[in-house]
Amino acid sequence: MAELHTLDLPSFAQAMPDLGGGACAQMLIGDAALDQAALTREAHQLGSEEPGWKMAPDALAKLLTVHTDRTFAFHPDITADQAMRRCAWSILRDRIAPAVLIWKCRHWALVTGFEADAEPNSIDDEDWGLRGFYLRNPYGSLDHHIDVRSWKAQYQTGVLHGIWRTRRVVICTGAAAAAIPELRAEPESDFIRRELLNEDSFAAAAAEAIRGERFARHPRWREAASNTVPGPPMLVTRLNFPADHHVIVPMLRDGRATLLLTLDAYDGSYRESVPAPADHPASMDVARARLEAMLTAGTIRTEGGGGEPVPVWPSTSAVFPGLTWRPCLESLSPYLPFIQLHTGNRQVHIRLDGTVFGEISIRFSGA
Repeated sequence: MAELHTLDLPSFAQAMPDLGGGACAQMLIGDAALDQAALTREAHQLGSEEPGWKMAPDALAKLLTVHTDRTFAFHPDITADQAMRRCAWSILRDRIAPAVLIWKCRHWALVTGFEADAEPNSIDDEDWGLRGFYLRNPYGSLDHHIDVRSWKAQYQTGVLHGIWRTRRVVICTGAAAAAIPELRAEPESDFIRRELLNEDSFAAAAAEAIRGERFARHPRWREAASNTVPGPPMLVTRLNFPADHHVIVPMLRDGRATLLLTLDAYDGSYRESVPAPADHPASMDVARARLEAMLTAGTIRTEGGGGEPVPVWPSTSAVFPGLTWRPCLESLSPYLPFIQLHTGNRQVHIRLDGTVFGEISIRFSGA
């Protein structure tokens, strides 16, 4: 049986797409009355070595130090292995949820727990065997359980640019901040083109995933998965990782999704999952209906910007097969991917909840 360690902290959704850092600070400070925009402005005033961030790592550490009785530090670890051990050590020894940058440097989130094979004697204990992490994503907000393989491959992937390029960012305090995790070799995986599984394979893969040893041990996830059946799978292409595909499978109880399960689209293995809020979209129905309405009306109208309404002709338009997603200000949750429509020289992105965007914003850091 895996060791399970989790923290209970208040949940505050980010008030705007670019206030993830402010939301994480608010959760760590624990004050519902704080204004996230004001916290972000204060962090900018405290200063950073590198300008241009929505919330820079060193500025967030300074902000938390000012508002708590602890000294927070920013650690730019070299590898995902170092960073994830530091995250787990913070939870185990300091009982503090570390703030981390995910998807290179796009978004702030909190690590609220982890699972491991054993209780470690040190941060470098070879028998620790980290298996997965619990992540609080303030965009929503949603709580994810992420298998350690996906954590390293898709989440803790290193800063994209600037003075901290390639480094994995962890903001923590206490024993975790003082630790110097041993650097271990992490060989690059070879690129191998693999065939996608047939759609009919994912129902069995989903049922196997929630019974498998990699699935979350937390009672909340176990309850969300109990007495469920797999719904229609949704294939997603990662636009910033074009060689990576995954499938979102809604697990249904009495016709309603109680768990959203993410599986590898090549072998059906478990990647991650979230207990599904009642109002969260769990199928493509709403987005498809919005697409059909636009094609029938012959007009594209966007809520998310993109200029005046423009005409569209079904005979000169193409819909991307499956769904697409990449971290963007229009969706900082992999559980809100897009139907992507190409018409003329335009791309239109219809989010899973039916919101239409004329473009998506991808050039930002620390949202």
